Amino acid sequence: MTRTIHASLGFFMLLWASTPVSAFPVVTEWKVRVESGFVTTASTAEGPVTGLASGLSGSDPSPEPTLGGAPATLSWGSGSEISSLSVGGPTGGHHVTTMFTNGEFVETVKIEFVNRQSQGPALVYGGLMDGVWSDAIAPSFYEQGIPGTGENHLPLFWNIFYVDTPDSGTCLLPGPTPCSDMAVVEPVGMAYVDSYDAFVGQFDFFGHRYTSFMQIEGLNPFNDQLCAAIGKTGGCLGILLPENTVTSLQVRVGITVPEPPTAAILLLAFCMAAIIRARATRSPG
Repeated sequence: MTRTIHASLGFFMLLWASTPVSAFPVVTEWKVRVESGFVTTASTAEGPVTGLASGLSGSDPSPEPTLGGAPATLSWGSGSEISSLSVGGPTGGHHVTTMFTNGEFVETVKIEFVNRQSQGPALVYGGLMDGVWSDAIAPSFYEQGIPGTGENHLPLFWNIFYVDTPDSGTCLLPGPTPCSDMAVVEPVGMAYVDSYDAFVGQFDFFGHRYTSFMQIEGLNPFNDQLCAAIGKTGGCLGILLPENTVTSLQVRVGITVPEPPTAAILLLAFCMAAIIRARATRSPG
């Protein structure tokens, strides 16, 4: 009996030893730095190309060296009828904030569409490189002297598709003329989860897997007709942009980490039960 219990105890200890348990605590507070810049574009006259397609101009260059001065704002049109698309334009796509694990979503940059009845080539596509650098504030791995720690860089690429609809004639949706323009926003590598109303992804940091969330205020599911008009199949998320208006979409981010797995706790309970049982059944002397 004792030998059997010891053998069972050894089995559970082996399982316990093989259970991945991080030596590092869960990060509870983060410093988050966002850097954005358009690196690929297409217009009704050219594209897609690296840099600026014909008829487009760029401004508000990113201060982040790895983005090579990529503009945070794209503009097109002439005279007083200038349309534009920007992501954090006033700061060159730069934004710094703090965020708590399993806390509220926090605001980062804004996506802004300035929609005018512009003449000439118009935006069709903007490929946005959006780097997110996160650094643990609590606990601070720097202060613990752990080598190789610091900012965790998560490159994120966005596809932003744009349709400059005719200013007269039949609109895609019933409504007044001039017809509304349309845009679809897709953060690559993140899946949209309706229950969260957010794009969701995951990353690993010091033995823990975190789930990241990105909410883009104002995006809504398009019907098949609208998705097809912008060259998308299988569903898409976008926004209608009335002429002669400015539309801002606030981007918010959040992060969660699952509670510690119960499997390791159960294994420990089995081990303790085996020890108690062994002591209770051990023969005197």
